[in-house]
Amino acid sequence: MIGIFRDATDLDEEMRTGMITFAIMMLANDHPQAALSLFTESEDLLGEGMMGAHILSSSLASWASTDPDGALEWVRENGKKHPDLITDNVKAGLVKGAATKDMKLAFDLIAELKMDDPSSALRGIAQGIRTPEERGEFLNLMRVYQEAHPDGEGGIAMYHLADGIANDGFEKGSKWIAEQKLSEEEIGGISSSIAGSAKGAEKGQWIAWMGGNLSGDTRDSQVSGAMRNWTQTDYRAAGEWLTAEPEGSTKTASVKGYVEAVAKYDPQTATQWALTLPEGEARTESLQGIHRKWPTDTPEQKAAREEFKEQYGIK
Repeated sequence: MIGIFRDATDLDEEMRTGMITFAIMMLANDHPQAALSLFTESEDLLGEGMMGAHILSSSLASWASTDPDGALEWVRENGKKHPDLITDNVKAGLVKGAATKDMKLAFDLIAELKMDDPSSALRGIAQGIRTPEERGEFLNLMRVYQEAHPDGEGGIAMYHLADGIANDGFEKGSKWIAEQKLSEEEIGGISSSIAGSAKGAEKGQWIAWMGGNLSGDTRDSQVSGAMRNWTQTDYRAAGEWLTAEPEGSTKTASVKGYVEAVAKYDPQTATQWALTLPEGEARTESLQGIHRKWPTDTPEQKAAREEFKEQYGIK
């Protein structure tokens, strides 16, 4: 097939390479072995960097989903012939594909493939999860993996469980988390993205849940970040939830996030919210943030900013 393109003398080199690449990409999902064979036959593509890595990764993922042993053997053989090609990202494609057939095997492959940075492989496994049962299996395997690799990237993998949990809805999702008896570190990995993944009406419930299941700086930073992101997408809904939220550490962190999000566009409203915070570090930091973000496009805005600075003693 590649020979056909090479013999086409009316095509310039760039166009021939493009056609070969397109042909291989079309084969990658349904005929991964053929795609990999064509790829390694083409010297033009062996040095294609990111595009070559993408072709290898997607082809191996497809192959490993049905025949992980065959895909692994291909990596072993070609790792000797073309060691620069078999990067961690390429290996991650193999691991991701294998996980759809056998999740434990996928974790075993991470060690067997001697990956310098397994984070992309762990992320790929997590992103392929479709059911709460698979999520539970992943969690158990992840815990075993982290015992053997305490300095690993488990938090990154947990982060990618959040989409599935949020899609289950707050009631089912929070119940699943409770049943799994997650550690605060595991909860921290999930909660860093769960409010953003949540359905609009449930974002506030997840933020309140984060406040109740995290503590200290982790709670404050994650609650504040989640509130800031929600405010940027739907400030009305976020404001209504914030108004109804009872006083406490969760509301304090949420107010800080809300103020950060609206300060640039509506510093007066941001100020009103900042002043609801108790006197102390949180209020001072919020007022300082409003001052930094205060718009100065017109003389009136500049004057208002200076007045604000004087009124609240901003330094």
